Amino acid sequence: MAFIAVKSAAPAVPVYINANYRIFSKVELIVGKPIDFSKYKGVRVSSQQLDEIAKDIYDAVLELRDNK
Repeated sequence: MAFIAVKSAAPAVPVYINANYRIFSKVELIVGKPIDFSKYKGVRVSSQQLDEIAKDIYDAVLELRDNK
């Protein structure tokens, strides 16, 4: 996800799916604010930076889960 977000320069939108994964059950999607990675456009990004970006995205999803 981090690599795609950086290379596309498109904002990453964190989404948390709250469901019990049973047929015909209620599914709730919680959509967060877009995260802008355009500052990395055209810049060579190290694997460590990609790890940090991935962690930022993951933390944004966890925040959605915790604030539902």
